[in-house]
Amino acid sequence: MKIKSLERILKPVGVVFDEVKHTYTASDGSLYTGCTTISEAWAKDFLAPWYAKEMFLEASRRIGEISLAFRGAKEPSAALKILEECKGAAARKSAQSREDGKEAHGEMERMVCAKIENKKTYRAKKLSTLEAKNAVSAFVKWVKGNKVEWLASEEILANHEYKVGGTLDAIAVVDGITYLVDFKTSGQISPSYLLQCAGYDVMLREMGLQVMGYLILRCPKDGSDAETLTITNQDDMKFFRETFLKMREAHKFFVYMENKFKDATTRKMKVDEVAKVAIKKTTSHGKSQNR
Repeated sequence: MKIKSLERILKPVGVVFDEVKHTYTASDGSLYTGCTTISEAWAKDFLAPWYAKEMFLEASRRIGEISLAFRGAKEPSAALKILEECKGAAARKSAQSREDGKEAHGEMERMVCAKIENKKTYRAKKLSTLEAKNAVSAFVKWVKGNKVEWLASEEILANHEYKVGGTLDAIAVVDGITYLVDFKTSGQISPSYLLQCAGYDVMLREMGLQVMGYLILRCPKDGSDAETLTITNQDDMKFFRETFLKMREAHKFFVYMENKFKDATTRKMKVDEVAKVAIKKTTSHGKSQNR
């Protein structure tokens, strides 16, 4: 949703977003790569230690249960089953965090849309978790503390030259500056968020709009106040856009490898059978000469 003045500026997006499959498809049937897929396509070294820590904490909480399972058991299958359940602690916590963030994000979107539609009253949705409520409260407090004019919400974008698509959280004028705004409920602001904004910027530029900056608005789920990271330096923004496009090319390489050079079942690189035969012949020939 966007205000009428933006409708006149922005060119038609030319892609359809499938919310179930989470895919962007052009009118000719071409699939476009999602902006987040590209911006997140790098190693997250912090995940392995975090998974190990969450498993340890879960096992510590269930130490009595594990001890009882081991005690008097002829084989440790019962205890091992509990430990396997502990291994999934991080995944369960991450999934719940995503659900909380999704619920909070949806409420923020509805609030912004109500402002764009100039609704006099807004009936807030009842949120299911304290974490989601905290994130929305942080958002409301931040909006009240700043002069914000919302221009667009959940806008589907695309760049046909690079075949990328995405859904932008918002465009807003904040204290006189037109920002591309990205809502986050994560524990911290990641550098990848800047690349995500740069991807949206690449798409918006092809569609006819140049923003003055990026604004990442993090609304914590722990009850603390919102925090922002703003980028208005044009050299930085240019560098981020260039980096995003390079990562777009790198992502194409990895997809190409997956589709053409990896075995569909084992996911390992395919071995050249001709080379195997050639090696065998060479070995055989060498043995005959030694006789």
